[in-house]
Amino acid sequence: MLHPDYQYDPTIVRDMVQPILHGDADVVLASRRLGDPLRGGMPLYKFIANKFLTWMENLVLGTSFSEFHTGYRAYNRHALESVNFEANSENFVFDNEILVQFVIKNMRFKEIPVSTRYSFDSSSASFKAGGVYGLSILCTIIKYLLFKWGFIRYKQFS
Repeated sequence: MLHPDYQYDPTIVRDMVQPILHGDADVVLASRRLGDPLRGGMPLYKFIANKFLTWMENLVLGTSFSEFHTGYRAYNRHALESVNFEANSENFVFDNEILVQFVIKNMRFKEIPVSTRYSFDSSSASFKAGGVYGLSILCTIIKYLLFKWGFIRYKQFS
């Protein structure tokens, strides 16, 4: 999966699939945070929001990802067939929901660095859309906790 916003380096696709082809990972995430996203032009408010949301998700899910919000990922067939991704949202929060599903299913993850560029010809979500996305992430975290604690059964997490 590669977001079509022209912010991520598409030439690392071989690096993305190698851990899957070698059986070392089920999910590969290209992380901007393993590089220098601010140098690549990432707006400071997005950097801070990304860092905060990733911290929250790592805390709740017991993971240690450098970034949950990358738009560049690779999944193997087993990972996709193991989750009910059709129960997920049809907007950007889908990317986060599927990662929560993969964590629940104990998929093997690998992160690799990716350089990014934010420029006039690359698209970017507006501040308002980013705020809606951030709130959607927090809702996903709350739903996960309610599911984990047995209060509510969500078919996307079952």
